[in-house]
Amino acid sequence: MGKKHDDESKKGRRHSREDEGISKRTQITIGVVMLSLVCGGLFQLVFKIYDALYGGFRSFPLDNPEGLKELMYGGPPWLVHCSYKNSPYKQINPVLDKAARELIGEGIKAATVECDGKLPSGKIFLERFKLPAHTSAFVVANGDKPKPLSGADMADTKAVASFVKSKIKPRISNIQQPGDFPKACLSKKRCLVLAHKSKKLPTDLSSDLVPIMEKYRGVRVVSVDTTRFKVKLDEVLLERRKERGAEEEDDASSTGKKKKAKKEKVDLLCVVKADNDEGADVYFGDVFAGESSDPWAVSSFFSSCGGASVDDPSLKETNGLPRLSAPPQLLNRGTKGGGKGGQQGGGSQQQQPKKEETEEERRESAERDRVEAGKRERERKKKEAEAARAAAPPPERDEEMEELLGFLSESMDDFDDSEHDDD
Repeated sequence: MGKKHDDESKKGRRHSREDEGISKRTQITIGVVMLSLVCGGLFQLVFKIYDALYGGFRSFPLDNPEGLKELMYGGPPWLVHCSYKNSPYKQINPVLDKAARELIGEGIKAATVECDGKLPSGKIFLERFKLPAHTSAFVVANGDKPKPLSGADMADTKAVASFVKSKIKPRISNIQQPGDFPKACLSKKRCLVLAHKSKKLPTDLSSDLVPIMEKYRGVRVVSVDTTRFKVKLDEVLLERRKERGAEEEDDASSTGKKKKAKKEKVDLLCVVKADNDEGADVYFGDVFAGESSDPWAVSSFFSSCGGASVDDPSLKETNGLPRLSAPPQLLNRGTKGGGKGGQQGGGSQQQQPKKEETEEERRESAERDRVEAGKRERERKKKEAEAARAAAPPPERDEEMEELLGFLSESMDDFDDSEHDDD
């Protein structure tokens, strides 16, 4: 009996410990679940508050110059929402928010900026970037000027997406005169110059460049017609061009296609600008060594130019690009030397290339043409009327009028005769 009682006691204690262990595990599990629910709920609450205010929009403070440079000049496309300090509407427009979420998948980022705030320079953000007052949103890409969205552009998600996509397409700037070159190319961090002996770039080269330009949006691409202008290069680049040109001539002569290859050739020049603490800009650069008809070679050169960065302006070479003693210059054909005069196209006898008319100039020209046409039409009608009057027969006299005129004529004769009789 005693032994049986002891066994039952042991079993009871064992079950009790097992029940206690299960109870503890259950409590721990319940605690973890509850903690997860609380934390998860808190996280979701915080996320909902943040998402309601700014969604996927990254905020760029105006007192952060480096961040603003990334936004406005970096190259990647941004859809930017304008916030205002005294505006009662703090939330982002739902249409803009929805469009931004859809555009993220296409590599278009979203940001928010206090557009009526002051920059460290003291200028208002809207004034600095020449945006209209009360701009709701704008698009910026490729280092170009920001493009504001109008009310019609924000009518719905589709309208926003359509506007954004149309404004972020990378473009090749065609240099019209030497004075455009410094602003269009040398003022940029990276610039690729396409020098060609024709009015337009070869279509196949333009097509090959589009996907590369979309990848390296921070590179400004410009085209130069070398039948009108010449590109003055640094001695280092001239030496490289000479060496690589000799290699190309040897290859062309071996294939018997020297003349054709030279005719279709497009020279590529990479220019990278580094800011210098001393104030003067420092430039690095390189010339293309391959054939412009080779998409892979062009892509490789473009990639090396787009990926080049200058951390130390004092270096003689960086990323395979040599330091230049002077940046490239653009001169009119027939202009000697460089300098400011050459940069502007020097010489009064050198004909300046014709600028493209602006929309306002075209309207004024059309109005002048309309006025002149009106004057010519009135003059024509006047001459026709005079000719018609000259060709018309004399009007017929009335018989009564003829008799009256005859009577008056006879009376005058009688009067004259009476005067003679008195004498």
